[in-house]
Amino acid sequence: MTAVIVACATGVFILLIVITILLICRQRRRKRRNFDFLLEDPKDTNSVYNSEPMPSTPKLAKRKSCPDAYGSVKGVRSSSSVVEKIREIAERVEGIRHKSFSIPYMQNQSTSLGTLRPEIYSTSSTEGTDDGHLPPSQNGRIWFSMLYDATTEQLTVNLIKINELHERERDKAPRDPFVKIFLSPDERTCRTSKVVKRTLSPVFNQTFYFQVPSAEIASRSIRFSVYDVDKRRVRHSLGHVFIPLKSFDLIRGDICCRDLEETIQSSAPLGDLHIGLTYLPNVDQIKILVLSAKNLRDLESEQGYYVKLNFRYGRKPVKSKKTVIRRLHGQEITFNESFTFNFSGRQLNHCNFIVSLRKAGRSRQGHSREYGFISFGSFMFVHGEDLLHWQDMLAQPRMTIRRWHRLTFSPAKR
Repeated sequence: MTAVIVACATGVFILLIVITILLICRQRRRKRRNFDFLLEDPKDTNSVYNSEPMPSTPKLAKRKSCPDAYGSVKGVRSSSSVVEKIREIAERVEGIRHKSFSIPYMQNQSTSLGTLRPEIYSTSSTEGTDDGHLPPSQNGRIWFSMLYDATTEQLTVNLIKINELHERERDKAPRDPFVKIFLSPDERTCRTSKVVKRTLSPVFNQTFYFQVPSAEIASRSIRFSVYDVDKRRVRHSLGHVFIPLKSFDLIRGDICCRDLEETIQSSAPLGDLHIGLTYLPNVDQIKILVLSAKNLRDLESEQGYYVKLNFRYGRKPVKSKKTVIRRLHGQEITFNESFTFNFSGRQLNHCNFIVSLRKAGRSRQGHSREYGFISFGSFMFVHGEDLLHWQDMLAQPRMTIRRWHRLTFSPAKR
């Protein structure tokens, strides 16, 4: 029984193969007849194409494949003559097309096809920053450029790279540096770069923008402060560069470099205020020590001055205190007074202080006038060196951390 089934299946399979071969041969025969018909050449352009009668079949009128305008043919020519005829027709058609339609823009583009266009390639912004001819830097060297557009009153600062940073002292590991760019003297406007991981020569290639009125551009300065972030996310200062804008060419926008300095140069024309901060976590208190002020300018020696401290929780005033009125001696004023503020029941991250130097009124009823101010608090309210002083105070509780701070313009003056 199995043998019969196998034989039937084999027969069916062979039959399918034979039918397939016959269909293929029939289809090829039809294609060959169509090709032979296309090779037929008309005697004149006004005759109609008719097929040549087959000897084995009766004469039947074949369906016309072309309009009657072409006439009939009775002979078959070689494929070369057909190709020549097709070429002549194509040349006539091409001639008509060129006369009636042309695109000059595309003709110009075709001449440059396959050629390179150097103008579409931009060079790296680190070109021209080779410091091989420069002496070694002690703390590192920063590369940047600045450009000012007077029409839009916009200052553009391009931070390019930093070279020759020192490795970490403990484990000799590379650093994770980043840069903060301050617009002085108020330094409320700050821009922060990205953090470049594990390197002593970070490349930034970042652009930052500052809006500066044309009338104030000569009195403003830019400060670059470079920091390193360790594994505990603690920032360490690596150096600073202070650049007065009036001494910098803001029209050409050339790339230049400056060596980092460990200390920050005094950039505020108003002067500096010496402040000490102490954090007492066991009693929830912060102690502020007002020591002295120096480099004060355009002040009257006969006039009295004092320091006012405003304690705020968020933006809400909580308590204010002030020093005794002191006289100006040269360009300095000595206070040496301490104040304690209790923040129990409040989150320390929302606490901040405004410390202002004020000019006392000529009488008790007279209004005082603010000369300049500094601020302390968390990152939500303070930036720059004032924030670092606050963070150092929190990191070293029960110790008095003393720093000089630049007085900035009061809101009434701006």
